[in-house]
Amino acid sequence: MAADTRADFFCPHCDAAYKVVRAKAELGKTYWPIRCKACRGPLAATNGNDLLTYYLVRRNYNWAIYHTTQQAPARLVSFVDNQPNELAAIARAIKEYKIPVRERDGLVARRRD
Repeated sequence: MAADTRADFFCPHCDAAYKVVRAKAELGKTYWPIRCKACRGPLAATNGNDLLTYYLVRRNYNWAIYHTTQQAPARLVSFVDNQPNELAAIARAIKEYKIPVRERDGLVARRRD
């Protein structure tokens, strides 16, 4: 049986995907603040009477998109934020920056963080 990796929650700061597990919290107890594993932004430790535990499902990265050819050095085309992998980053750059068809073959993405 395949594991269910759908996200229940997305970090409001960096859009990282989390699976959230709820447990009953002890009344009157103070819980330590929780931080996003991707961006270190604050996340809620409790929700009402529930204690929240976050499991990272997918982390997003920031990318620099370059156009490369054999005759010339790589040329910076764009910066793309919050994409999980190289292919998604290139696809978003093509869509956002309307990169011409003749330049799409030489696109590569490099993580910035």
